[in-house]
Amino acid sequence: MPRPLPAILLLLLALAGCASSGPLAAPTRAGAAVEAADGTAWSPGPDLPAARVGAAALSVEGGLWVVGGRGVGGRLLSSVASLAPPRLAWGAGPALPQARTGVALVTGSDGALLALGGLAARGVTTTAERLDPATRRWEALPAMPTPRTAAGAAAVAEHLYVVGGWAGQPLASLERYEPSTRTWRRLPALRQARSHAAVGALGGRLVVAGGEGLDGPTADVTLYDPQRGEWLEAAPLPEPRSHAAAVVWGHQLYVLGGRGRRGSLASVVRYHPALNAWRELEALPVAVEEPVAGVVGQPWATQTLVVTGGRVAGQPSGRSWVRGLGR
Repeated sequence: MPRPLPAILLLLLALAGCASSGPLAAPTRAGAAVEAADGTAWSPGPDLPAARVGAAALSVEGGLWVVGGRGVGGRLLSSVASLAPPRLAWGAGPALPQARTGVALVTGSDGALLALGGLAARGVTTTAERLDPATRRWEALPAMPTPRTAAGAAAVAEHLYVVGGWAGQPLASLERYEPSTRTWRRLPALRQARSHAAVGALGGRLVVAGGEGLDGPTADVTLYDPQRGEWLEAAPLPEPRSHAAAVVWGHQLYVLGGRGRRGSLASVVRYHPALNAWRELEALPVAVEEPVAGVVGQPWATQTLVVTGGRVAGQPSGRSWVRGLGR
């Protein structure tokens, strides 16, 4: 099980004002007040070229890439849509070699995009592929040890992590890919198996928030510390949530939309690692399950948070919503 930090250490860190890479502060929950926004309010953005659900997305070099998923009628997609600033116009990227949904995306230190696992026509896969930034072609990597779809992935230092997911049942396994040796390594598993979790990297740790367990959506949040080789407890989500979009910006984790115990969610929450606390932000204009999200624009300019795709009122959606984040 994850090991909570000693109470006296938590108190001292809270008084000293710990940094995001330091130990966790005492868990707190979001208050009743809703923070309006970091920048502007939500407004309609450019719709995806085609509606899709179960896609994956990642911010790459100031743009947003949306990969795979299912289209209208449940058709598996291999297509890649890319959104580029400053006009926020959609274009097409190199298609996946194999159509699939539930892919986990992560960017390596060399800027290459990795697509891991997913559900293809023949079932859940161990597929790992790398999009070379120079040739813009996908190349095969050594397969993951565990077949999985609907997993989460993030980069911490030079290592790439994939965690949880589904393969007939929710998974708890954590695996790390080392690009320098092109090898996979199994690491300590989650204490609670889950798929469709919100996953990101903050302060040198892997954050896994919520997800779909055997009993439905969970509010559990846990962090993997590579230095200690163990999982740490963190403040739970304000409510159980799975099938949400996740974005790291400003050293905080944003979790948007998803599925709760009572159905689809429009709410947006943000995790502050130094405070070990969640805060509720302005909700999306519509409730949406399995949206994808990313930040478009360069760090030295005004950036835009984009939420797109997913399932709205039970149907795949191509609608997008945007709001400014400032600098």
